[in-house]
Amino acid sequence: MTGQTQIAAQDGTAASRPGVKLVKLLIVLIGVHSCILGALMLFAPEFMMRILGFTEPGPRFFPSQSGIFLLIIGIYYLLALVYPAFEITIPLSKSFAVLFLTVHALFLSAPPIIWAADLGDLLMLAAFVGALFWRNRHLSASEKAPGMLAFLNSYRHPGRLR
Repeated sequence: MTGQTQIAAQDGTAASRPGVKLVKLLIVLIGVHSCILGALMLFAPEFMMRILGFTEPGPRFFPSQSGIFLLIIGIYYLLALVYPAFEITIPLSKSFAVLFLTVHALFLSAPPIIWAADLGDLLMLAAFVGALFWRNRHLSASEKAPGMLAFLNSYRHPGRLR
């Protein structure tokens, strides 16, 4: 243990509380996953569409557009390591992803691999929300990440966001 880690563990700061490291680990894993998937969709869209089971190659624009979106959202997820208010983005976007993928798999004849993507997003959502609840049970109100309203308010009052 480093000196700072020992001090944090001894004085009971938020960094030493249960769930804090798990939330950060999940943010990294989910963010990196989205960045890698986004980069692959952006730079190798035909390959990605083929391995995902889409038989018609179609124009490159839409797969590339989803690639840039995934890359941006992955970076945004990773920013939650620095700006805790961004954490809300993960359960919000994963909830919409699960809904989108489920509807497409059920009603819009998406390839079978979409069920695996749906399950993956559902598992990421459940793990992250579970980790947030676990972490937040052990933090005082002043240690918890500011909510989205506090984040938005920080734009009007710079310096309030920790």
